[in-house]
Amino acid sequence: MTVVWTLDAFDTFQQNLDYLSEEWSQSVIENFIQKTNEAIETIERNPLLYPISHKRKKVRKCPVVKQISLF
Repeated sequence: MTVVWTLDAFDTFQQNLDYLSEEWSQSVIENFIQKTNEAIETIERNPLLYPISHKRKKVRKCPVVKQISLF
């Protein structure tokens, strides 16, 4: 499976990076990017690993960090 980013998802990711750059250190930003990439790799290898979203039955929720998930 290949993960495809929607425009909204990419914009939200950029907003998260902007926030981190204003409030946190470069190492926190790098850690967030690394965790995001690891989550994407896991989804590509095993797309059924994560639970189904409560809002949409055909969407799964993959936590990246406590505050942020990929759908």
